[in-house]
Amino acid sequence: MGNDKMNKCCNKGIYLTDMCMPGRCTNVTTELCCMQKFMQSKYKCCLDDSDAINSPGDAFSRCCYKNFVDEEDKCCPAERAKFHWSTAYEICLPN
Repeated sequence: MGNDKMNKCCNKGIYLTDMCMPGRCTNVTTELCCMQKFMQSKYKCCLDDSDAINSPGDAFSRCCYKNFVDEEDKCCPAERAKFHWSTAYEICLPN
């Protein structure tokens, strides 16, 4: 896969594996794909320059959650993403 096909977050170095695509992921890659998606959601929100994201409050964390937990994701299922979200040692805050 070329750079032009990757999410812009991947160009920032948040790309652990190419196995986290529908049709390529398996039960074995779930944890890795969830970890990758968590980092991608954080950096996607870091790229958001809106006032809401950059102001005091929980807007940044809500942005991360919205980008991380997805009912349609086959590689990091919503149930697993919700568990990861509630147990992650790294909270989703701006750098």
